[in-house]
Amino acid sequence: MSDPKPKDEEIEARGADGDAGESPLDRRPPNDLPEELVMGRLGRLDTRRALAELCKSVPGLDEVLLPRGIRADALTRKSGGGAALLRGVARRIGGDPAAWGAFRTAVQEQIPPETFDALENLSRENLEEMAEAHTTEGLLLAALTADEERDPAIIEALTEAWRTEKGAAQKKASEDAHVRDLEAELERLKGENERLSFASRAANERAAALAEEVDVLNGERSGASDLVRKAEEQAASALDARNRLDERLAELERRGEQLERALEGERTAYSRAAERVDELHEELGRVADERDRIKNALQNARFTDDGFGELLVRAVKNEVGAMPASLDSAARTAHLLEFMGKVLQAQADMRAPRQHAPKPAEEEAEDPDPSPATPDPVRPPENGSSSNGGYARQRPTLSFRALGGAGEVGGSSHLLDFGATRVLVDAGIKPDGRGPAAPNFGAIDKIDAAVITHAHLDHCGALPLLVRDRPGLPIYCTPPSAKLIVSALNDHAAMGGGLPGGAP
Repeated sequence: MSDPKPKDEEIEARGADGDAGESPLDRRPPNDLPEELVMGRLGRLDTRRALAELCKSVPGLDEVLLPRGIRADALTRKSGGGAALLRGVARRIGGDPAAWGAFRTAVQEQIPPETFDALENLSRENLEEMAEAHTTEGLLLAALTADEERDPAIIEALTEAWRTEKGAAQKKASEDAHVRDLEAELERLKGENERLSFASRAANERAAALAEEVDVLNGERSGASDLVRKAEEQAASALDARNRLDERLAELERRGEQLERALEGERTAYSRAAERVDELHEELGRVADERDRIKNALQNARFTDDGFGELLVRAVKNEVGAMPASLDSAARTAHLLEFMGKVLQAQADMRAPRQHAPKPAEEEAEDPDPSPATPDPVRPPENGSSSNGGYARQRPTLSFRALGGAGEVGGSSHLLDFGATRVLVDAGIKPDGRGPAAPNFGAIDKIDAAVITHAHLDHCGALPLLVRDRPGLPIYCTPPSAKLIVSALNDHAAMGGGLPGGAP
């Protein structure tokens, strides 16, 4: 194969002549070179094989001619490496002189010598005559790949003629393809026509046979009209009966669903009632136990302070006065009045012996011990025999002690002693400033819990002192009272209030 590089003799000859002409390596393709022409030639296997051989024999040509990462062997495949590869190669041929030179070298061997000879006598006047003898594409490729550069006007005329022939060939190919499609459609329509003709004849024969059957059936129908009419009447009667049965069945189904829902509701109500009965039995047992416990405690309870009895009477009166006048509150009112009567009776029993016995002058204002002084129990003899003249008095199971607020205004605080448990009710301060401002909680040896009734300072003002002295003591109140207690104590501290000992 020829090398796109010039021979040494040509370089020397041209070197002697100087810069008289341009080197073939620097020749660039025409600006209006049709890419379809290059793509058509690259579609031929012999052209791609020639280019692959040139890439192997000329160093660096594959980098100029082929895209990056593509080897020259890809051109020798039958598919040519794909349309994208051929299009990339065609664009490099149209833009790089070295790639154009390789293409010209590969194509020169495919053009007959007589085509190159015809270029000597080619002109615009005999262009059509030459094209008929050698083809326009052959003349154009010969003019582009010849060693001597041809007249640009001749190349432009050949390019225009090639494009015209290409367009005419594409149009003719499109028309031929359309004609082939029409011929195929015509053949299909002919076959469809023959099939429809056969189907039409078969349908006509079938119609004639059906007409004969219709005549026979019409004759038979005239004799069966009465039977049909009777059958229709019976069918209508049966349909009416069926409709009535369907309606009745639907009504029974609806009634059944209603009964099922009612039964389910009854079952649910019965289940809830049974659960409620169990809960009421449990509640009744708890109430009976609580009633017995309170009853035993009240039977052994006593007052150690007149002021606390009066306080209970006032509390009962306030509770009765605050209750609405309704049937629901009548039973509770009766119980409260009965309890108030028992309180008054107990208070009268406690005052009776004090009216007869003289009151010692040195008696303290408060009894330090919430339980009364009990007589010394009669000790049994050592030999185990019991004495008939003496008896032992048991300690009561419930006692009250007023730490403040009994017979005075403010400082409400009461200690309830249940024997094993002591509960403090309220921890208030005195508003008048006379006497101790708060009870002395440190003098009490044991307090198990505290209950605050409401958020007035005469009932909760001493809570900081109680918390300081007994930080682990549980304190109980309602959630609304808890919020109001915090606000009341903060307001009291903000106004300069305080307690002895540094408690805020």
